Amino acid sequence: MSPAAASQFEPYSVEHLIAVMVCGAVLGTWIAIGRRARKLGDDLAVRAFGAGAMLMGQVLMQVYWLQPSRFDHAVAWPLHACDLGAWLAPFSILFGARWLRVLLVFWGFAFATQAFIQPTLTHQPRDLQFWFYWLNHLTIVAAAAYEVGVRSVRPTYFELWRSVGLSFVWTAIVFAIDWFAGWNYMFLGQSTPEQTTVVDVLGAWPLRVVWIILIGIAAFHIAWVAIEACHGFSRRDVVRLATEGGGV
Repeated sequence: MSPAAASQFEPYSVEHLIAVMVCGAVLGTWIAIGRRARKLGDDLAVRAFGAGAMLMGQVLMQVYWLQPSRFDHAVAWPLHACDLGAWLAPFSILFGARWLRVLLVFWGFAFATQAFIQPTLTHQPRDLQFWFYWLNHLTIVAAAAYEVGVRSVRPTYFELWRSVGLSFVWTAIVFAIDWFAGWNYMFLGQSTPEQTTVVDVLGAWPLRVVWIILIGIAAFHIAWVAIEACHGFSRRDVVRLATEGGGV
C-alpha cells in the first residue's frame, strides 16, 4: 500500500465501524428522548434543540469550506441532495410543510444511508472533514428517523411519487450544473468518487446517470415498504398487547 493510500480512510475499517456506532448511539438517544417527550404531551423542546444543533453544525461546516485556503467550487456548495437536505432538515423539523417532511424522509432513508454503507470519505479521524462527513449525513438521517419514529409520518404512495418528482427536478438542475461546470455533485458528472461505490459499475457517463435515477426510484420504494412494514408491525403489536392485557 502506498503512503498516500495508507493515509486515507478505508471503508469497512475499524474507524468506519466506530463512526457508524457513534452516529447510531446519537440517533437512538435523540429518538428515545423525542418519543418520551411526545408521550408526555409535547416534543417541541426536543425538536427545537435538535434543529438548533443541526443548524449550528451546518453553519460551522459551511464557514469551514468557504475559507479561501480550502474553498473549491466543486465541493463547497450544498448541491448534493444530502447537503441540501441537511440544510433543510432543521427548518423541516420545526416548521416544515408535510411535503417537505416527507421528501426528507425519503432523502434520509434512500440517499443519506448510503453514506454509511458506501462512504465516499477519504479523510482520517484526525481531520475535521472526517467528522463533518458523518455529522452532515447523520443530520438528514436523524430528521427522517424522527419524522417516522417519533412523529409517526407515514408517506402515502402518492407522496412517494411526488417526492420522486421533486427529486428528479433537483437532479436535472444539478446534472445541468455538473455538465456545464465539470463538477460531480450528486455523482452526476463525468468523474467518479475517489472511493469505490456502486457508481463505478454503472457504466460510462452519461448513460450511468439514467441508472442512478432508476436506483434512486428503487431506493425510495424500498424505504416506503420498510416504513409501511414498521407501521404495520406497530399496529399488530399494539393489538397483541391490548389483547394480552385484557386477558389478565
